[in-house]
Amino acid sequence: MAERLGQEVDLDKRVELLVETTCFVLFAYVAQGLFERHKLIVATQLCMQILRSRGELHYAKFEYLLRGPKVMGADNPLHDWVSDSVWGSVQALKELDDYQGLPEDLIGSSKRWREWLELERPEDEPLPGDWKRMQEFDKLLLFRALRPDRLTSAMGRFVTNMLGAKYVTSQPYDLERSFQDSSPGTPIFVFLSPGVDVAGSVEALGRKLGFTLDNGKYASVSLGQGQEPIAMDRLSAAHKNGGWVLLQNIHLTIDWTTNQLDKKVDKLVEGAHSDFRLFLSAEPPPALERGLPISLLQNSIKLTNEPPEGLKANLRRAWNNFNEEILESCAKQAEFRAIVFALCYFHAALLERKKFGVGNLPGARSGIGWNMNYPFNTGDLLCCGQTANNYLENNVKVPWEDLRYNFGEIMYGGHIVEDYDRRLAMCYLRKYVNEGLLENMEFFPSFGMPPNTANHRQVKRKDDAERTKRFISFLSKGTYCTIGIVSHAVK
Repeated sequence: MAERLGQEVDLDKRVELLVETTCFVLFAYVAQGLFERHKLIVATQLCMQILRSRGELHYAKFEYLLRGPKVMGADNPLHDWVSDSVWGSVQALKELDDYQGLPEDLIGSSKRWREWLELERPEDEPLPGDWKRMQEFDKLLLFRALRPDRLTSAMGRFVTNMLGAKYVTSQPYDLERSFQDSSPGTPIFVFLSPGVDVAGSVEALGRKLGFTLDNGKYASVSLGQGQEPIAMDRLSAAHKNGGWVLLQNIHLTIDWTTNQLDKKVDKLVEGAHSDFRLFLSAEPPPALERGLPISLLQNSIKLTNEPPEGLKANLRRAWNNFNEEILESCAKQAEFRAIVFALCYFHAALLERKKFGVGNLPGARSGIGWNMNYPFNTGDLLCCGQTANNYLENNVKVPWEDLRYNFGEIMYGGHIVEDYDRRLAMCYLRKYVNEGLLENMEFFPSFGMPPNTANHRQVKRKDDAERTKRFISFLSKGTYCTIGIVSHAVK
């Protein structure tokens, strides 16, 4: 086509773009069914395979990165700030090309190395001396030896530099997009996460496409004792006449799922109505006494809807729930936008604390994030937004205290049963939801309200929502101070 139009065709460039696009489409399809903790693993494997295909992957270095060997027993001249374990890793690393001088440089430039090693996020700073000129992959081995606790973050940066940020940025949960890939013979399987409302999202999509309870084209069955015959009847009827069926919690009837449902799914394509779709939900396999049938998982499009990793990703996802129509629905737009943004930050902070561990109560897993694992979810955020709208519409002045009480004691507080956790949530709200929102308040140093959202005297513009998304993109991936945790508390 381009040749017929007289345009020059850069074949190599076109092939490169096709390979890049195909690679990401494949990754995105796989990643939609992965948990957050596994997505970076797959992205890293993909990255290493690309390096291998180019002949740029050094096998011995790759082995060191995977295994992290140590040579123990050697004298440690830096024992006051380098542990024996780390020194053993350094002794093993010096056996590889390009690293023979590492032990001597650690001793000779100990001040610079110590400053770098004691940084909270050393992956964001250049390495000391000439080591900063190393290839990106070679730098990973230094993190493996010297700061293994920051290797995951350094690996994420490496993948970003190699493939692009989209490989390490969580993609939003999009049931409608996944529905386009489904067929009458291919179910959609959603793994349950705390706070995820599978039924709500399926019903919303059904209403949009004309499949509802009222017109008889939608049925939902929550599996449990005695529900198996009802589920099979609904499934058979929709398979024959057309319609959607949602079978929830199929892990609760594992015998029926393994024997009858699995066999039914294998034959779904035979005689299925073109409008038939099957949706399934279950707890993820590690939480089950018996695993789900492998063939059932293989025949399905698998989806997860976990909170993404990092404060920025959670803040972006929270803000994406409020489109311009919602933001313009309140007469006091400036105040409403400011409160909504504060709520999004509050929501993201609550989720971010979970990565520091949950459960300091007797018999629970230790952690300093929360004393219990609470299912904070998008529904809480949206209810708070609607509550804020109602209060602003019915009050001349912003009732800050009433809003904080509703958000912290009722909406989110409805999940919280431990007194110290409730106290912490209210502390966040006193910090984030107050009069300072209208006066360019900072949530933490150097991060305040987005442009055109802070001051009620500013003129509102149609692109406020997009401007706020761009502002969020400047937020660092997440540091301890953003949610009020001191760095040494988690080391």
